[in-house]
Amino acid sequence: MTMHAIAHAHELRANLRQGVVMHPADIKAALEKAGSSQTKIAQTLGVSKTTVGHVIYGRSSSRRIAAEISRVTDLPLSKLWPGRYDDKK
Repeated sequence: MTMHAIAHAHELRANLRQGVVMHPADIKAALEKAGSSQTKIAQTLGVSKTTVGHVIYGRSSSRRIAAEISRVTDLPLSKLWPGRYDDKK
């Protein structure tokens, strides 16, 4: 595991403890409950499943991908990733 990955994992755990972000598993579960998946989001947007995963896990940001996840799950961006994206459509 690289130093960057270790730092990111520590940051994610700290943010989860503080309730700052939704856990990636909860985002994936919300997609599943909505009848979607990482793969379906990727196909809809013409990106890789890995790219969608990076957004879900907070390793990278993409307003386009995040907005599609928000649309499909009917959850505001501010709930999925507080402070990362605004809720403008």
